[in-house]
Amino acid sequence: MEHALPHGIVEGLFLTVTTLKDPGHAPNGHHTLELFTFVPYEPFEDWAGHAAARPAGYHDLKERLGDAMIAAAERMIPGLGKNLTFRAVGTPLTNDFYCETHRGASYGTAKIPALLGPFSFPIRSSVPGLYSVGASTLSHGVAGAATSGLFAARDILGLRRIEDLLAPSDGSLQVVLASDLAPASGARRPAHAAPPEDDADDALAS
Repeated sequence: MEHALPHGIVEGLFLTVTTLKDPGHAPNGHHTLELFTFVPYEPFEDWAGHAAARPAGYHDLKERLGDAMIAAAERMIPGLGKNLTFRAVGTPLTNDFYCETHRGASYGTAKIPALLGPFSFPIRSSVPGLYSVGASTLSHGVAGAATSGLFAARDILGLRRIEDLLAPSDGSLQVVLASDLAPASGARRPAHAAPPEDDADDALAS
């Protein structure tokens, strides 16, 4: 079944309400939701490479999948479909077009032993000031990408701990001026910052 699309019923999905995480992005009186499920690449393969002129069959399939996703989400959010004001459906080809992925993959490089832990792509590159972040570095998925970004930000800002990057629980934010950032090579660090105490914390980021 790994090469077949769901037939009528989507049995599992990931749902996030992004405007609950950041209410500042909410349009007036609305919320933004994202729904994800896994589908194989093969049913879309014949349409690859024709982004500008894909036939009606492709768009019909997208909408059928979108309907199935909404129906699955309505098990938890009754009436979701009739309250939508805008909907956009993506496929593995959408990932390819916008993210230059391999066959629509959403989790970066294969997580085999040769690409994990100390063997993963480093965040701090050999080019001063150039950092690599995302699902192809520390780990896959949203958590892996976010964590790699925290490691890079900590290094750039010259902070001691990842925790120093996290916002207070009251929702307030600290604005850091670009002129206060520590240049990546040779540079002074902000007066309040200190380098990591040892390299253990940087094992996956160097």
